[in-house]
Amino acid sequence: MPKSKEDYSIITKSQKPIIIIRLRIYLDKLFSIYFWKFLDILACKNIKIADLYEKEIGKQYTKEYDQFGLLKHNKILHIGCGAYPLTEIALANSSSAEVVGIDKNPKAVVLAKEIIRRKNLEKKVTITDGDGINYSADGYDVIIISSCSTPKEKVFKNIFKRANKNSIIIVRSVDSALNNILEYINGNKDVKYVKKLHFNTFFFKPHFWYSIYLTKK
Repeated sequence: MPKSKEDYSIITKSQKPIIIIRLRIYLDKLFSIYFWKFLDILACKNIKIADLYEKEIGKQYTKEYDQFGLLKHNKILHIGCGAYPLTEIALANSSSAEVVGIDKNPKAVVLAKEIIRRKNLEKKVTITDGDGINYSADGYDVIIISSCSTPKEKVFKNIFKRANKNSIIIVRSVDSALNNILEYINGNKDVKYVKKLHFNTFFFKPHFWYSIYLTKK
């Protein structure tokens, strides 16, 4: 039986909140991606900005490493290192781990390699081209998935499937996308949720972000 005009009106009204939520999440993600890319480029070009960047954001990453116990592990992969590989720098300065940072943007990789060379961290950090949707996660104790890595579900599908058993997977997420990511994680048979941390970088949304600790089953 065909739906009446009234039925369609009800459907449209019920869909509006979902559409608004999805649009908000999309815009938050988009803003976050371009915001961090912009900061990365500024940090690459200006030493004072780089120092501030490392001080303010680096301490958030150090908190993440300490509370999740990441510094005791030997081999760490970071997906989405960006042009200024702050995650890699903070890990190299805090641990003896071998750190690999990948990015699918060739220009970001060139800039990130130069930053690592400038800081004399080549023996501890490797930067290379790589896409999280098909990169092998084999051999890593810890895998960190950047909040700017896209498309998220394809990256998750690859890493959750290919990570070593009992390895740690850290997923960083903008505040507004957290519930969607947790729903995806809870419906995935390959990983187990352990806990999450909340950060207040820059004190305004979408730079409230979460770090989610998972283990590979």
